[in-house]
Amino acid sequence: MRKILSVLILVFIATVSCTTKYKNMQSFESVWQTINDKHIDPTFGGLDWLEVHDRYQPQIAAAKNEEEFYLLVNKMLFELNISHIAVVPPDDLDQIDPVLSACRYAHRRARPRADAGRAG
Repeated sequence: MRKILSVLILVFIATVSCTTKYKNMQSFESVWQTINDKHIDPTFGGLDWLEVHDRYQPQIAAAKNEEEFYLLVNKMLFELNISHIAVVPPDDLDQIDPVLSACRYAHRRARPRADAGRAG
């Protein structure tokens, strides 16, 4: 019984590990492709964006955990020399959300409502 339980635990750990690596690779490809398709500067400031992909892909595949994955993806993005671009882990969004909420609130207050002129 203990051997069966041990084997099941190992299979579960291997499955979770493979799933995480697959998710990380999919996320990496999505980030890279989004920048490739939508970056405002088609020359990427002289950076060989395809070479950057090929250099980071094996590092992402070898990432040992989520922290290392996000570090590598952001390291790749920082090569673009743009201060306002980063990938944030979902767990860290709670730290950013109050700031975003305040910005949304200020934006709504500053923007006149479309139906304000029709009242009265």
